[in-house]
Amino acid sequence: MIVALKNGDLKRTNVSARSVQVISDDNPQSFEEAAMEQHPDIARLMGLLVEAFAECNLYDTYGACSLFDRELHRAMRAHQAKGHKARFRHVEYDEEDCL
Repeated sequence: MIVALKNGDLKRTNVSARSVQVISDDNPQSFEEAAMEQHPDIARLMGLLVEAFAECNLYDTYGACSLFDRELHRAMRAHQAKGHKARFRHVEYDEEDCL
């Protein structure tokens, strides 16, 4: 890959596929996709999670999805219990854009 440096020079370098985020021209098809697109740290963590599960040589994804669903609901309850001390992230998403 060739990158432009701050001083305007070009430099040839190797880039790991993990360190590049592909930006889609398409509108996100769900609120969750919008959240991942707008918060790269969430997308990075999701990538690490699915790669770790892939290393386990899963035969079927149903169990992993059920586990994720259960843990997400547990985290959502814990987050709600924090009340006004909870951290909230803003996500812009318009359902009409994906129709």
